[in-house]
Amino acid sequence: MSWAGTYDASKTERVLLGARAAHAIAVEAARLDRHSVFLICSGSLDATSGICDAAAVALGARFTGAFKHIGAHSPRNDVVAAALEARAAKADLLVSIGGGSQIDGAKVIQFCLDANLQSEDELLAYALRPEGPAPSKSIPEISTRAIAIPTTLSGAEFSQIGGLSDPESGAKEGYLSPGFSPQSIIFDEELALHTPIDLWLTAAIRSLDHAAEGLCAPNTYPYLDECFKGAIRLLAKALPAAKADPSDPVARALGFQAVWTVSAGIGRVVNGASHGLGYVLGGFGVAHGHTSCVLLPAVLKWNEPVNEARQRPIAEALGRPGVSASEAVREFVKSLGLPTRLSEVGIAEEHRRKIAETGAAHSVVAGNPRPVGSPEDVLEILALSD
Repeated sequence: MSWAGTYDASKTERVLLGARAAHAIAVEAARLDRHSVFLICSGSLDATSGICDAAAVALGARFTGAFKHIGAHSPRNDVVAAALEARAAKADLLVSIGGGSQIDGAKVIQFCLDANLQSEDELLAYALRPEGPAPSKSIPEISTRAIAIPTTLSGAEFSQIGGLSDPESGAKEGYLSPGFSPQSIIFDEELALHTPIDLWLTAAIRSLDHAAEGLCAPNTYPYLDECFKGAIRLLAKALPAAKADPSDPVARALGFQAVWTVSAGIGRVVNGASHGLGYVLGGFGVAHGHTSCVLLPAVLKWNEPVNEARQRPIAEALGRPGVSASEAVREFVKSLGLPTRLSEVGIAEEHRRKIAETGAAHSVVAGNPRPVGSPEDVLEILALSD
């Protein structure tokens, strides 16, 4: 078999390992010759770590403000509000500090600044919505850049998509630009110790989902396969160690290495029903990491008739050769004290028909290795999550 295609590297220039965040922000701002640095920071993280004050001191006159109020799933109204404050501060560099909500929010804020967007309606013209109309406009080249300091293992810092949510319905929408890749990524395992261990672990399962569905993707190839398998092996070491000792910075650093490893395939291979149905569950208030906890084992089980051989390396990388990938993933998730059933994440029986109808029409679900042709197929998957 031969492989043909193009691998587009991202616009991220460098990754800083083991750096202390406040000092590294100042160093990068000086290197990039930026003079008005605006922080997009998790409010809960700042309350426990004081990172915004520390960054302000390190930046000195370069510090121009901070926004700490982007909610879970990056509600569109929060992001637009942050963009208005960043514009008023004349920001020429954004720094996201926190999880996927802050990182994705900063991506879209970059575009809002570039295009001088003032409202949600203006922004919606560029939205990718699986269940809605195609965007009427495309995002041009981005000039405003950002630095990302992740404190979870979602992997958002390696994606060119900024995912927001509708503040009323909770429905997901995406904004795509190569320029959304942060110019620098700073891994500070000491800062990450402030992330509660449950959040740390659940976000990591999202990265496990990237790796597992990546291995099963029809357009993967050997380089990416090795990255996916390596990421799973690292997660299999890092997550139990972090659970055993949440204060261990080495375990947190190893988790960052796992996400960095899986990032080679993020946005470059087709995702399947675990990702697609996860977006649908997000509209019901289920956190991304939790969606992967309950859906990934079920989707792997449902897909076994068409790709059981492709799934075997997943179980092997988790240290469970000889068992099914579905069983190995479910055991691993359960060993971390995370939910494995829909009922455990608040999805009641009456929600399932709506989830099935929406999921069957979802563009990401359409990439599943075993075709999902109807709401009844989705209901079969959901039943495997019981």
